[in-house]
Amino acid sequence: MKTTNLWSCRFRVACVLSLLGNFSLCHAGVFNLPHLVTPGEFAAGVEPELNVTGVASLGLNLRYTHGLTELNNVVGIVGIGGGTRGLRFGGAVTFDFFPDVGDQPGIGLAIQGLFVQLPTVGSVEVTATPYVHKTFKIEQGNQAEPFFAVPIGLSLAQGMYTTLVSVSVGGIFQHTDHLRSVFEVGIGLNNTNTYISGGLTYYH
Repeated sequence: MKTTNLWSCRFRVACVLSLLGNFSLCHAGVFNLPHLVTPGEFAAGVEPELNVTGVASLGLNLRYTHGLTELNNVVGIVGIGGGTRGLRFGGAVTFDFFPDVGDQPGIGLAIQGLFVQLPTVGSVEVTATPYVHKTFKIEQGNQAEPFFAVPIGLSLAQGMYTTLVSVSVGGIFQHTDHLRSVFEVGIGLNNTNTYISGGLTYYH
């Protein structure tokens, strides 16, 4: 009886590992995380994604960002997609340890937690994303804010965990006092998708 239970346990573990190994896990992109919102104000954004790992598929994230302090934002995220990308929802908190002032680039960290529906199981993804960003003046007094980020974390599903590592490069571009666009490329390094994303964010 004990031998049967042992083999049953091993079979279940093997099935989960096989499942997780058959596709790259996905998460919402960095998008506008590096851009701080004025305390007490908010930003609402829409982020379409194109996953280019394996069979191409589309995803869409909606984000709400609220300014807490001069160096902290809180973010709510909900999204959905095709292929291996199901429903996802969660949030993040950002910490700008070195603000983007003068010639100094902004350096910060985002801590993010998401529930992600994979093809047959639900997964909880916990990610730490160190980032660097810098704002530059461009034509007509608007701004461009390129950023570089390295999301690193864990995906937890059915008692098993998988490490997640990716690199994201992008830019946040001001068009008016209230409207900014984002373009981003994410490179999957370990159990993550390579993707292209963009979108618009309204700041109030």
